Amino acid sequence: MPTPTTPGEQAFAQYLDSIGIPFQFEQKYPGNSKVVDFRIEWGGKPCFFDVKDFQSPPLSKLRGLSTFEPHDPIRERINRCRKKFKEYKEFCCAPVFYNDGALAMLEEFDIMLGSMYGNSGFRLPVNVATGSADPDRIERTFSGGGMMVGPGGKPENTTMSALITVTTARPADDLKGTVPRVIVWHSACARIPFPADLFCGPYDTHVGLVTLEDGEIGQDITFRGSQLPPDVEY
Repeated sequence: MPTPTTPGEQAFAQYLDSIGIPFQFEQKYPGNSKVVDFRIEWGGKPCFFDVKDFQSPPLSKLRGLSTFEPHDPIRERINRCRKKFKEYKEFCCAPVFYNDGALAMLEEFDIMLGSMYGNSGFRLPVNVATGSADPDRIERTFSGGGMMVGPGGKPENTTMSALITVTTARPADDLKGTVPRVIVWHSACARIPFPADLFCGPYDTHVGLVTLEDGEIGQDITFRGSQLPPDVEY
């Protein structure tokens, strides 16, 4: 039987063990040619998860000056998972991301949602006649490049129910040890919504879908584990 080998696979397996969820690893699903890393059963249905590690490049590739676009490596891995999930459209599917020492912003609200919906920014209405603006009316907005939204706002990659960041937290009563946890970034474009009651451990977070005052759909924290330290935002 295959076993998890990469740091990300091992971290996700450790997380699942910590909250008591049994899993199958790299088991072929009947009728499908692509093998996804993890399969769990939830609510009487299978859910599939494919793990992608973020690792620092060799020092030999870091010579000279370069720029860093934080959305690009996340989108590249979303695209790789999209190919894996093509045969699993009738199931809940989610990429699982793990930072193995790379310059990856996998716990940042703007970067993760920006990778999904478009580069994150802010919009501030300005009175062109007077040149004045009301800072109270500033709002977050997303421009192009998102993996879940195509031209004209048409949903794409709808098979992905969420993105998952697997990371760690330090318990309040332990100055040295850490415990595994996940952040679930729900997708507003998902054909099958990610279960709200899945991955609700004491250190986990869900950034789920909420209805805003104007009736629009936005995203905010919809679950926060009871033992998550207060200094951990997401």
